[in-house]
Amino acid sequence: MKIFRAQGNPCATAPYIFLVQLLLLCLCLFCTGSARSSLTKCPGSSVNIPSPFNIPDNSSISRNPGFDISCESTGPMILLGRKQYRVLGISLLQGYVRVTGHTVYTQCQQNAGPVTTNFIDLRGTPFTFSHTLNKFTVVGCDSMTMIQSPDVTSRYRGGCVSFCASEGSITSGACSGVGCCQASVPEELKVLKLEFTSIRSQLLQSSGSLGNISKSSSAWCSKAFIVDQGSYVFSRDHLDRNLTNLPMVLDWSISGGNCSEARSAPQTYMCKENTDCYTVANNTAYRCNCSEGFTGNPYLGCQDIDECKDENKYPCTHRHKCINTVGGFNCACPMGMTGDGKKQGTGCKRDTTLLIAAGGGLPLLLVLLMLGFWTHWLFTKRKLAKIRQKYFLQNGGMLLKQQMFSQRAPLRIFTSSELEKATNRFSDDNIAGRCGFGTVYKGILSDQMVVAIKKAQ
Repeated sequence: MKIFRAQGNPCATAPYIFLVQLLLLCLCLFCTGSARSSLTKCPGSSVNIPSPFNIPDNSSISRNPGFDISCESTGPMILLGRKQYRVLGISLLQGYVRVTGHTVYTQCQQNAGPVTTNFIDLRGTPFTFSHTLNKFTVVGCDSMTMIQSPDVTSRYRGGCVSFCASEGSITSGACSGVGCCQASVPEELKVLKLEFTSIRSQLLQSSGSLGNISKSSSAWCSKAFIVDQGSYVFSRDHLDRNLTNLPMVLDWSISGGNCSEARSAPQTYMCKENTDCYTVANNTAYRCNCSEGFTGNPYLGCQDIDECKDENKYPCTHRHKCINTVGGFNCACPMGMTGDGKKQGTGCKRDTTLLIAAGGGLPLLLVLLMLGFWTHWLFTKRKLAKIRQKYFLQNGGMLLKQQMFSQRAPLRIFTSSELEKATNRFSDDNIAGRCGFGTVYKGILSDQMVVAIKKAQ
């Protein structure tokens, strides 16, 4: 190997060194970006992290603020306000994320006045509390808990009352207002601002009686939380237990206005090819879904589904009649059948129009066949007549006619069938002689007259 050294000014190599360093820097950035885009799970976790959620490293810039996931020893974590919550699952299709963490607020009421707290604040994030998948729940025997509205025009947005006349009246499994109550979560709720009011303190002021539950009982403490409605079942021991790590569901959306507004800014519009955009969050945000006939991540781009390859969900009524198209498929029906050929459509039915047409055209077909046979018979008959006339003239027919008119004695003309009968169908045994123009046969007529019959060549 030869090593070439730059001669003369050492600064001559500076541009080349700079280019090499620039190429190495670009290569490092490319490798870093590729590794980050391929990282869809935290180490040791089974939770998929699809785009627009992302796991940035220490050196990368957040691509989608509010959707960053950090990988901790406890699993994937997301920052909501000032608190970290563990991510349990993310749905692209329905647009929600299930989280758990500091989701239960406990208030032990000892005075008569209401107590107000801002428990969870999602302002400044792309999330709201899901009003379809959650329930606002209060556990306790002495609480009227209300969800306050941040809007000054309306004080409350919901709430419920949980009260116990006695401990014996509490039933596990029921959140009907005795030890536990539930209410719907308001739509587009971003701030869980709670107001607790002690019912017993109000009764104590008015009557001086606290009922059968002692003042030191833990039933005086109320627990309020928003919980995934399919994940919580009330039990009597929840009155005395600390409830932690209950799952709740947050809806998410992409900020930047509704779909029309977002499309007008293509540099930030997040719906990629083969996707549909739909507006959410009171016309202030949007989400993306793959168009019908496509699958994949709509924030990265969707691919065509080949419905014809799905053996379990083969879409056509007849095998091997499926034709895949971009974004869909077509089904063909066998010959003699009509319809769209789809299992979820009209399928394939026998084409009755052909039967009706065939039934209606059968008499006409018979008439045409009879006419054809008659025409063929007539044509053949005329052809044979012309052939006979030709041979008649060729074998002296005109001379025979002249003799018949000139002679007084009548001449008899025999038919071919009479001659065949007289010669035993022109048998070789009846040959009397041969000449240049034909063969002479001996024949016996029906009246036993012996005649000579010449058959032309």
